[in-house]
Amino acid sequence: MFNSNNMYNEDFWNSRYNDDSYVYGTEPASFIKEQLDVLLPGNILFPADGEGRNSIYAAAKGFSVTACDWSITAREKALKLAAQRGVAIQYDICDIFNLPYEPESFDAIALSFIHLVEEERVQFHKYITGFIKPGGYLILYGFSKEQVKHNSGGPRNEEALYSLENIISDFIDLDFIHISADSEILAEGRLHSGQAEIIKFVGRKLAE
Repeated sequence: MFNSNNMYNEDFWNSRYNDDSYVYGTEPASFIKEQLDVLLPGNILFPADGEGRNSIYAAAKGFSVTACDWSITAREKALKLAAQRGVAIQYDICDIFNLPYEPESFDAIALSFIHLVEEERVQFHKYITGFIKPGGYLILYGFSKEQVKHNSGGPRNEEALYSLENIISDFIDLDFIHISADSEILAEGRLHSGQAEIIKFVGRKLAE
């Protein structure tokens, strides 16, 4: 679809995930869990899924799960955790900017802490909504620009952080179900720990 110069590349993430521990923990992100708990199970996609904490929870809730990431190391750890939890997920190695899936093939897509510089973010958000079925949902959970005040995780480049205005502009064609900017205390492994500033969004693709 387009080329990225962002940090989302194989070498960066293989290095980050090359750890005996799960660097973001093994439990789902709180807002992702909250939304999965109320959605009817269907086909769901987790781009940039990392070590699988969100997709594995979705599988345990009865969703048919597709996950993808650059990192082979992350995939190995995710599949190990899935086996331990007794669930099955499809986990592909791919570029999130060039996904190998059919348009409008997912009932829901969950974006958890995917941080891109502005031009790439706008393009990616437009691109990813094309994989949602009419009537399907997009869930987004990530650091707001206020996160630069804290050392609890996330990029230090403010351009790669979210604002409510970003979300409204990027997803203007969706029906807004929830949008908020909140302060939270994260306890998600060693890399997400402490007070954090978070953007939460749920949108629904309008049925044709």
